[in-house]
Amino acid sequence: MMGLYCGFDVQAMLNFMSENDTKIELECIGFRKWRLYGLSDKHGEFDNEGTLFSVVMQAFQPFLQEAKADRERFHQKFNSILE
Repeated sequence: MMGLYCGFDVQAMLNFMSENDTKIELECIGFRKWRLYGLSDKHGEFDNEGTLFSVVMQAFQPFLQEAKADRERFHQKFNSILE
């Protein structure tokens, strides 16, 4: 079962953050326990531990509105090509 947060899966969230973050590190620190560290010029520092989905989702929250806007722009361009 794959988790989604506002329509974004873990890979999409990590991809978006990696494109917009100065630094991002994801590390497995135990059985089903992960550490995600992010340093963003725009959103500051993030460091949290927990399940993979929870740490990625929490780190992604500051990027959510921008990611939604990017996704909407993409859909508009894609739809205009198909017309």
